Amino acid sequence: MNAQFKKIAEGPEFEEPKSGYTQIIQKKNGGTFFFRVTLKEGIDIRIYDAAHKEKVAKTIEPGYEKLPRGASIIKAFEINNDIVLLISTYDDKTPVLKRLVVDGNNGRIKKQDNVRELMKMTMGQGYAMMFGNMKMPGFYANHSPSQNCYAVTAFNTFESDRNKRIEMIVFGADHKEINRAYYASPEEKYKYLDYLDMEVLDDERVSLLVNGYNTRASGGKASEILLGDLEKGAKTINFNELGFNKDSIAHVGVVKYNPVTKKMIVVASIKEKEKSKYVYNYVSIVDPVTHKSEKTFPDDLSDEVYGKSYQMFKKKDDFSGVLREVYINDDGGFTIAYEEEAIVTTTSSYGGSTYNNSHLELNNIAVSVHNKDGGVLQNFLIPKSNWIEQEMYYSADYGFGNQYKRFTYINGGGNNYLMLNDTERNIDRILKDREPIKTVGISQCDAFYFPLKGNDLIPSRSYLFGAPESNKEHNLAALGVAAYDKTNNIFVTLRAMPSGREKLAKIVWFTP
Repeated sequence: MNAQFKKIAEGPEFEEPKSGYTQIIQKKNGGTFFFRVTLKEGIDIRIYDAAHKEKVAKTIEPGYEKLPRGASIIKAFEINNDIVLLISTYDDKTPVLKRLVVDGNNGRIKKQDNVRELMKMTMGQGYAMMFGNMKMPGFYANHSPSQNCYAVTAFNTFESDRNKRIEMIVFGADHKEINRAYYASPEEKYKYLDYLDMEVLDDERVSLLVNGYNTRASGGKASEILLGDLEKGAKTINFNELGFNKDSIAHVGVVKYNPVTKKMIVVASIKEKEKSKYVYNYVSIVDPVTHKSEKTFPDDLSDEVYGKSYQMFKKKDDFSGVLREVYINDDGGFTIAYEEEAIVTTTSSYGGSTYNNSHLELNNIAVSVHNKDGGVLQNFLIPKSNWIEQEMYYSADYGFGNQYKRFTYINGGGNNYLMLNDTERNIDRILKDREPIKTVGISQCDAFYFPLKGNDLIPSRSYLFGAPESNKEHNLAALGVAAYDKTNNIFVTLRAMPSGREKLAKIVWFTP
């Protein structure tokens, strides 16, 4: 492979983040904004100019003082040269969505307010969520590619009126409300809804993907994946059924707008039953004008993917990857990334008592490359195995170490890449068709990138930071918080410094 990552700059060292929500945002003006939100110690901010020189390094103290353990950052993005942080938290058992607008040039707080509150939760509702499979009330958000508006969805699980359980609010670049609407159940057919994803197309349309369903006790068992649209000026979100398998349950779903074909791409991992172990992946191409699905089909991976996965892991079953993300390619085609996941429970005894311990295992990644009409062009398989001690920490919220166990995908600059951290011992094991070593700790791992080209099912790998000088030094990239500027073809990530030194990190910029 001739493709390679060229380092173009690196910032000064600072203490490596060990907790908190951390993210890197590439700004439209070429600058870079790095921040870490903690529960009790404010927000650490670092700002770099277009020449990748650090110009701000500070900690700011928002007016909310500190966040409870259940708080989370639901979205952070640039709007009008400022950084918007949307924080879901609780005030006396009341779900609250807080908004912080931070000046993208100097890191000062320009605005902070509460966007929306939901109903105060009762003890009975807590039991319903714990034992009755009721979904947690919450908030979701996304912004438009042009960064001229953003939308917030409030999911009010315990609202008695089924047509008021989902509310969407659209804000302009000045952070003022420009539209607000409730979900309207198609013919009031579905009582329950699960949020899956949303896509904001400037201020003209916001598309919302949900799983609508009933239970036998609420009007008959039925389930369907629905795509809703809130058009400019409308006061109701209208939903249409997409024609996925009936009476199935959506485990994960993603909706993306394809600017080349002017169509919506919907991908979902569905289960036949809620407690099913395996998922089935489907793709739908939707016309955003008629709101109708033009084509719905299963995303069947090649026999090579199934066979190699089966062979390397000596499993009784085939590859069972869950949807992670959908990427729109420059030619109008799209790429879908899947990752195998399983919650593993072990039983131990101590002092006459029995204890169950659970952890999350994330195994092989499969990549399916499609043309603009949905036809499959290529499949790739990246064998790996990760141990996540607590599956709830596989997020950017608190378990920062798990951000090193995420992968990322880059599609630009004429090449497509998948990137992850792995132990170098797996290079030879994979070449010999042996099962990869399971990664529990990350101290023995390095950052690799895989060019997704050629005819090989398993792509070759290269060190992102170059091969380490000794087996005692390793270079990690926090790929869970990395960012890619497709317009300027610049990839930026947080690099953890080699083992043996103090726990330091720095921001590094590359050209793929």
